[in-house]
Amino acid sequence: MSLETWYRHFPPSSRTDRWLFIMTGVLIIMGVMMVMSSSTVIGLRIYHDTFYFVKRHVIYMIVGLVPFTMGLIIPHQMWRKWVYPLWVFSLFLVLLTHIPGVGSTAGGAARWINIAGFRFQPSDVLKFSLVLMLAHHLDLHKDRLRDFQGVIVPIFGIIGVSILLVLTQPDLGTSIVLTFVSLGMLFVAQFPLFYFLAAFPIVILGAVMSILHNPYQLKRITAFMNPWADPLGKGFHAIQSLIAVGSGGLLGMGLGQSRQKFFYLPQQYTDYIFSILAEEFGFIATTIFLCGFFFFLYRGFLIAIRNETLYSKTLAIGITLWIALQAIINIMVAVNLLPSKGITLPFISFGGTSLIMVMFISGILLNISRYRRPMP
Repeated sequence: MSLETWYRHFPPSSRTDRWLFIMTGVLIIMGVMMVMSSSTVIGLRIYHDTFYFVKRHVIYMIVGLVPFTMGLIIPHQMWRKWVYPLWVFSLFLVLLTHIPGVGSTAGGAARWINIAGFRFQPSDVLKFSLVLMLAHHLDLHKDRLRDFQGVIVPIFGIIGVSILLVLTQPDLGTSIVLTFVSLGMLFVAQFPLFYFLAAFPIVILGAVMSILHNPYQLKRITAFMNPWADPLGKGFHAIQSLIAVGSGGLLGMGLGQSRQKFFYLPQQYTDYIFSILAEEFGFIATTIFLCGFFFFLYRGFLIAIRNETLYSKTLAIGITLWIALQAIINIMVAVNLLPSKGITLPFISFGGTSLIMVMFISGILLNISRYRRPMP
């Protein structure tokens, strides 16, 4: 079916959400600024290039403009045409992480694929394919959501297979995001409450088994509970992150003036970039940043609420929850309210796959906003 045919069957009823568009641009620019500020020292030390990481981040941003534009222009209903092959392909990519010479292991987990010098994280592709698959199935069977064998079992099977494959890497953080995004979409679709609640014990059991079978995850739990018990070992990340956040005070040290980035705080341009942001901008500016981020999420939820079709509604909710959960987990880890999860801060952290996929799904969310009901 051509784009012209899609527009004839699914005509947009309003303009693109300009506030969401503006906030997306602001967050992307903020990310470039923070990567530049947080990575100069380590770039000079390792690659003899102060701007090594920010140049790569800008390239990722420019590349990300292509999928962002595709998501913005192509009617979001059209992605349903590729829902099954995309999901199967994403599962295949996750399986490739276990193949020696193709998969790349770091920090005890095989989460990346290396092909011809290009490194990417396939679980980000799986997130999108699962959200798309669930939105498609929930809309397709919206009148049969109590059909146990025909609808409930296949939907939980799709979710279960996706999460179990990610757990084999193992990647508990991404598994948690996939779980709660899926449950959020089921809740919005008014999935039967009994099955919705029955999923929680299974989720908790899966998380506990993953932690017990992976020593590095257990070490993160113990470090979270008492980082000062081993300040130079397991608790080093958490302590240095708290020092960075606390050092920012009310007004911050100023852009580029972070002290913790001088090899005190590990992963300062990826997992712990929020700590550098808090150190350099202080409590007031960081609060404004968080308000801006949550405004983005508010617009996403508003778009979902104001859409009439279940497919558009659940797709918008899935995308918004994806970004929201990653942001919440990343920030809570930075202030030691959660154990380290290896989850990046959307739009802000350095990372090619993460930035490109977040830009792509933001474009799709903006496209969904064109089909929302006008305010009364």
